[in-house]
Amino acid sequence: MDRIEKAIGEDKILSRKFRDFLKRVPSFEAGELYEKVDESDYSLRDWAEAIVDFDQWLAEKGTAARPTHAMLGYIHCCTMMNAPQISLPPLNIIVNQSLNDYGFEEISKNHN
Repeated sequence: MDRIEKAIGEDKILSRKFRDFLKRVPSFEAGELYEKVDESDYSLRDWAEAIVDFDQWLAEKGTAARPTHAMLGYIHCCTMMNAPQISLPPLNIIVNQSLNDYGFEEISKNHN
């Protein structure tokens, strides 16, 4: 997790929120996150912000489960929503907009 902490840098709020997320998801595997980051045009910090916002969205929906594999897949899909010729909008904004517009089917399956 040192790589994530380094990417977050001095942002104490983001760092605290990400650590809180990790406490709720002790089985979180950073390797899958790193692979997804490498496949995208976004930084590890961008992904950390998106994960924290996703976690908050799930909390607001009253969902205790954090299906991280599905969450990372959802965020990865959001990274592909950009046209290559335009500048990248913030990933956490794209994820929030997608969650609000389309929801997250995974929580309605087995995780409520």
